[in-house]
Amino acid sequence: SSDVCSSDLKSFRSVGMCGETVVIPLAVDPPRVTARDHSAVPETLRLVVTARLVASKRIDHALRTVALLYRRGLPVTLDIIGAGNVQILKNLRELARGLGVGQLVTFHGRLTTDARDELVAAAFACVATSEREGWGLSITEANVLGVPGAVYPVPGLCDSTVHGRTGVISASATPPALADAIEALWRNRGHYLACRDGARAFAAELTWERKIGRA
Repeated sequence: SSDVCSSDLKSFRSVGMCGETVVIPLAVDPPRVTARDHSAVPETLRLVVTARLVASKRIDHALRTVALLYRRGLPVTLDIIGAGNVQILKNLRELARGLGVGQLVTFHGRLTTDARDELVAAAFACVATSEREGWGLSITEANVLGVPGAVYPVPGLCDSTVHGRTGVISASATPPALADAIEALWRNRGHYLACRDGARAFAAELTWERKIGRA
């Protein structure tokens, strides 16, 4: 059999599945938009989330993380790209206002691939706070554009993000821990630039040609 990531393999082993297994990470298409200048650091802490609006994505955690960063005096904003449950969208808007960051958060809904990539390319980091993923595809798609990931330490996201090389993985799956990880990356510009280069290099290995060859 073949699996998407190491976390999948561990899950299958835990329920008794055995035999020869090959881990084949997902591949991504090359971007059609122009990546930004990779020698410059963004002037604002612009975060982006690309996800369906469903409970398992825990986008409310991203909002709470933004609120913490804002209270620490950081110039943070958040773009949320994706559609889904109407009630969840309403709840997220209300939560943003309740946290005092409604003016910092933009809900874009579903976008074309090019429009999405334009927004992601302008971000400081791509955030993911899901309960788990098969593979953090939105993070890898951001990596293609030279944008590091800032993710929770959960299956799938730990596979698609190499801590300290392609982005940061928070110490725990909580908004305060994620805020700490993002703030540390923001304050260490040299490390951030290294993560940006690392993200692009990591994503460059995830081409369809390479993965088909391995399959």
